[in-house]
Amino acid sequence: MPTFERFLDDLDYRLGQKDGARVLFDDTALRQKCVVICEEDDADWEELKAILRKHKQFKTWERKLRAEANTKRKIATIGGDSEIIVNDVWPGAPVHSEAAIPHGWGAGDPKAEIYKLVEKDVDGQSVQRRSLVARAPVVISKRIQDEDRTIRIELSWRVGKHWDRFVYPREVILDSRSLVKTAARGMPVSSVNSAALVDYLQAYESHNLLLIGRGYSTGSMGWKGSREDPTHDGFMCGNRQLGGNGKAFELCVDGDDEDATSISESGTLEAWKNIVAKVVGWPVFRIALAASLAAPLLLPLRAPNMIFELVGPTSRGKTTAMKVMQSAWRSGSFPIQTWNNTVNSFEAKAHLNSDLPLFLDDTKTAVEQGKGIHVAKVIYQFVSGRGRGRAARDGGQRETPSWRSLMISTGEVPASAIAKAEGAATRVLSLWSNPTGVTSEDTASLIDEIEEGLSSAYGQAGPLVIQWLCDHRKDWDELRRRYEKEAKSIREKFSSPAASRLAKVVALLEVANYVGCEAGVLPWKYDHLLDDAEVRRVVEDAIRHAEQASNLAKEAWYDVLSYASARHNQWLPWFEPEDRGREPPGGWLGWSGTNKERRCAEYAWEPSQLKRALKDTGHGDRTEEILRVWRDVGVLDAPEGRLSKAIRCGKILAPENKPLVQRVSLVVGDEAAWNPKSGEDVREKPQPYEPDDEIPF
Repeated sequence: MPTFERFLDDLDYRLGQKDGARVLFDDTALRQKCVVICEEDDADWEELKAILRKHKQFKTWERKLRAEANTKRKIATIGGDSEIIVNDVWPGAPVHSEAAIPHGWGAGDPKAEIYKLVEKDVDGQSVQRRSLVARAPVVISKRIQDEDRTIRIELSWRVGKHWDRFVYPREVILDSRSLVKTAARGMPVSSVNSAALVDYLQAYESHNLLLIGRGYSTGSMGWKGSREDPTHDGFMCGNRQLGGNGKAFELCVDGDDEDATSISESGTLEAWKNIVAKVVGWPVFRIALAASLAAPLLLPLRAPNMIFELVGPTSRGKTTAMKVMQSAWRSGSFPIQTWNNTVNSFEAKAHLNSDLPLFLDDTKTAVEQGKGIHVAKVIYQFVSGRGRGRAARDGGQRETPSWRSLMISTGEVPASAIAKAEGAATRVLSLWSNPTGVTSEDTASLIDEIEEGLSSAYGQAGPLVIQWLCDHRKDWDELRRRYEKEAKSIREKFSSPAASRLAKVVALLEVANYVGCEAGVLPWKYDHLLDDAEVRRVVEDAIRHAEQASNLAKEAWYDVLSYASARHNQWLPWFEPEDRGREPPGGWLGWSGTNKERRCAEYAWEPSQLKRALKDTGHGDRTEEILRVWRDVGVLDAPEGRLSKAIRCGKILAPENKPLVQRVSLVVGDEAAWNPKSGEDVREKPQPYEPDDEIPF
């Protein structure tokens, strides 16, 4: 249990005893701890006040503790007056005017800007010597409390005539080995003086504890606040805080913070609107612009994480659409992250971009080894909003990254098709469309003009939407009702499990479209997105595709049906024995015939051939799962607990020689065939697939 929590438990217990009213009077050390917490005046003080109220001691002690805290604030240093004031020896140091060098240390020597006073015995006499600590001034300019209550320290050191500064975890500056690594940023430290510098920094912090500036930090962007009100402290948009109640945060990212630093603005809003107004005639761009502004709405609407995807053949349309969406937050020419990343890297980026859109380009760049598994893992993990739990080196549990975001992706085929997971399709709204239509010389020229403009006018729309949300908190309930109404309308129209999930994505885009117009950042007057016939067609097609792709076993069944009928020469008639002499290349797939009772074609597969067929049709990663579903719905004839059945293929084979085969009932061209027990007739004999010469593939 953390030290502070143990302190609260101990205080709670002692105040609850029979003589609890006398505890703070009699225990000076305990009272001093309460004074320090009162002086900090942060979340810890709120918890302490709750304990005092619980035991009816608040009225008695609040004024006393505050008075002692105010007295301490007037003391220049802890432990007595110091002879050396920091700003007297280092003018311009970014510290309080009364901050002082701790006792036993000195500053300002030309040979050693920081030194330690050491007593040495010389010929029986005690002599004071100066031991080198650092050749340049170093001070602690700020103590920063992170959201998880860990402390970061802002170190400042002088380089020439100016002061550099950087924020480090407190455990880094108090460990000599870790402190050496700060030399990369110019700190006057090496393996020679690191231990002495750690001693100095520890003494400096203790000596000036009440005078060191205070601050709050966060490791992610997005809405900030408490568990009771997650938006109370405003929104971190890059390094800028919007809204809030005055509690200032600064973004401190361990590692690559390029996504955060790239969020900036250039040009004017009107210039940006004039550029994107040129794409309004393309329906997909209207949806894409709404999607780019949707992420900050997830928390106010209490909506889940979502994934929006543009799918289509290689062209400039998807790339241009991605640049337009990105330009709401940063330069349209900023390099877009691809899918070619590890899951750990993805988790870190999702956490950093919480409540902001996460852009991922080109699903085909996903790591080649196990690509489908990797994409499926990213989809499920992103929607869950929580990373993978990992153990810490000390045997405990590392902090698990979490996020709330909208992923915006592109690909030549849907991410759900690469993932080969039934649930993936219902978690991704995939718009199948070439955003710019048929490319012509005029279109190409217009695209060049748009992309060039987005490199000079950008970053205005997104922050303005956030500011509008901060200024119109009273409207959040109405926005939530609008969102729920839109989602219900979509669900009722399609009435399917896929539509039930994706209805929330469509509803979110519609509310984002409304808010964008109300905030004045979209280059059109508000009109319901689905009132546009072309927009409605694209969205409805996306939901229908998800409905089909969400049933992986059914899709695999149709694929295997086509595979079987296209290889009619590799099937033996039902009553015919194997003929090794005329065995076709690739071997016999098995036996085929017609089940007169069930009125359907049946194929008795060799087990290895059926698994090969599933692999060749792109379902190899999910073979066992697919076969189990087939068995459960009745298209795979196998007993409970098994995925194959020994049958006799004709009277010619003796029982002891019969092969172990799998029988699958297949019907061509009839949706009802998925449930062969429905009694639908076979309307035509299975025919091999004949390609159409006019199809340009």
